[in-house]
Amino acid sequence: ADLLLTTPTRASARLLSPPSRASPSHDQEANRRKLQDLYLRALLQCPDDASAYANLAHVTAKGEVVPIGDREYNQIQLLLKSIELDGRHARSYAELAGAMPQSETVDVGGRRMGPRALYLKALELNPKLPFALLGLSKLLHDDEEEVTFGGRSYTRKGLVALHAELERSQEATPPFSRSPSKKDLYLRALALSPKDALAYVDLANSLVGSDQVTLPGGQVLDRKGLFLHAINLDGRCSRAYTGLGLLLSAGDIITVGDKNLDRKELHLKAIDLEPTLGRAYVALAMCLSPGELALVDGKQCSSEELRAIAQELAVTPRTTPVSSPKRGTTPLSSPSRQQIEMPAASSSPKHQQTEADAPAPASLPAPQRETKPRKHFTGKSPLLRPKDIPKLFEEMDADGDGVLGRADLLSYLGDYLGYGEAEILSFLEVHGNDSGVTLEAFKKGLKELNCYSVHDRLNRVIVRKPGAFGGMDGVDFHLEDLNGCTCLICDKPAEFYADVLVNCRVLVGPCASSSFIRNCENCTFWVATRQLRLRDCTNCTFYLHSHTEPVIELSKDIRIAPFCAEYPGLSKQFEEAGFDPALNYWSAIFDFTGRPDGANWEIQPLDDCEELVVSFKGWPQEPDGPSPPITQALLTAPPPASGESQGNSIANIPQTRPPPPPEPKKQRRLRRFLSDAVIEELSGCAGKLEEIPTSGTEVPGERDLWSQVASEIK
Repeated sequence: ADLLLTTPTRASARLLSPPSRASPSHDQEANRRKLQDLYLRALLQCPDDASAYANLAHVTAKGEVVPIGDREYNQIQLLLKSIELDGRHARSYAELAGAMPQSETVDVGGRRMGPRALYLKALELNPKLPFALLGLSKLLHDDEEEVTFGGRSYTRKGLVALHAELERSQEATPPFSRSPSKKDLYLRALALSPKDALAYVDLANSLVGSDQVTLPGGQVLDRKGLFLHAINLDGRCSRAYTGLGLLLSAGDIITVGDKNLDRKELHLKAIDLEPTLGRAYVALAMCLSPGELALVDGKQCSSEELRAIAQELAVTPRTTPVSSPKRGTTPLSSPSRQQIEMPAASSSPKHQQTEADAPAPASLPAPQRETKPRKHFTGKSPLLRPKDIPKLFEEMDADGDGVLGRADLLSYLGDYLGYGEAEILSFLEVHGNDSGVTLEAFKKGLKELNCYSVHDRLNRVIVRKPGAFGGMDGVDFHLEDLNGCTCLICDKPAEFYADVLVNCRVLVGPCASSSFIRNCENCTFWVATRQLRLRDCTNCTFYLHSHTEPVIELSKDIRIAPFCAEYPGLSKQFEEAGFDPALNYWSAIFDFTGRPDGANWEIQPLDDCEELVVSFKGWPQEPDGPSPPITQALLTAPPPASGESQGNSIANIPQTRPPPPPEPKKQRRLRRFLSDAVIEELSGCAGKLEEIPTSGTEVPGERDLWSQVASEIK
């Protein structure tokens, strides 16, 4: 909720700002309700979070009450609860002062305090709280009256000047002008807890190459320095040792404390400190040369056996340390000492110990099951509320190694269920470890693989390939709360819903019934539907195929053009859905909030129209589509009339059509290429935009002929 309040489009709603006294618009009220819900969810998870109470008060209207547990709280009671939980929460004192009449007082910890005392308390805790400065200045009776806090005295003019200075500095460097990165979050953690060794380790792992970072205390460190700093704070931080070892090359030596260690010794130290740290076994295996063995607690281990130990640890709860290879190998006790048996550089090959010379383990791991190609599923998705998750996990684990690796996920989610590669690999990155996704991690992340609904995503590529709905009719698909995403829904939903999308690109295959798109901003849609319903959208572009007149409401800066997309099998889907490419009411808009002085929508100029071409990695089929190319004649043709009513008989709503689009200035078409593959292959979520040269004159042909007779078809 804090991030929603501080996105660039809502910068004026930052928490330090006082609540607006003006009547809220529909958008503001919907956003306020959403924020309330998020803060209430936060309090369900953490009932003692003072900030959550304060933030909930900020988005609660005067006179409104919100239920929490078995009690109801108004705005003032929420702020008092925040102060009760954290007596140093400066903003709660300031918000409480602003919510009270000047003549009233309130009991705060056994002391009666009015607005002036509350503002002074807030500034005593935080002298740079702009809202408190401005509120206190309004309580001073004249320009000569002074107040004292932070060791200084201020007149009314002094408070106003200090408030203006702080506002300018905050506008110059907004603290949350973007979603925080992992590095930002770790730095905030270190600002709060500068002796947290694991935070330094995680910060180091968030850096790349020779990147450096400035710590809250001003110290500049690279990854190696961060790992060493973590070890200095906690000599038993195993992850710091193995992280440091991964940075060293063969032959490198680094001083840790009073010892000089190479990379193998660092990994051994990590295993000694934490015998269940799987990544240390994998890192140690990577350091071994062919034939080289590691002596771990008296047991000779090859690189393959070390990886088998790591694999077993990946599927075993940490409460029961395991350090043995998976199927039937001799168990190793928790290592108390380790050493590397190195081939002597000066000795002859016959004296070097090799894997063949070493004692063989009791048995070798059982061979993995062969991964076979999967056929595409039919019917209801097995990911929809599965009753037996371990059984589903076993079915997905095609190679039988106890974890879902890249091949397992691509085979099951991609080939079998029709998910896109980028979405699958993103799931692996978020929920997997060095070996893959464990059963417990899969259980936690399963909700992100919802087959018919996607919500709360940032900068992701979401794909449902043709057949992803299992050939079922009546499937409704939902998109909600997405930012910066590309969503390619290349199957046939019965109904489609998109709510609260920002900066997204969305493609929807032939929708048998209605498409509802609401509260979207700065988005582009390619939609084929029987009926389009649009509400509360701003600055959006629609490439539309509709079998009835589209309906819009409470929307502005809407651009409309004919549907122009291709992906493998789209022409066949149009035919199966009963869609006639020659019958398109894309520009027959009915606006329930129409006005006589202008239109809330316009026709997209030909120079700005984008044809969309979608491909799927590994698919032999080429993209296809039934719709004619967009031409100036098509854009300027009058809309066909269906004779159906959208409600204009109920009220006399003016319908003002926009002027025709300008003549094209460029002899080219824009084509945007998107794929389900990892986003780096096509320049991120936006794909690749190309200019296709065209001749300067439109020559009527078989496809262009349709544009000339479109208005006559009815």
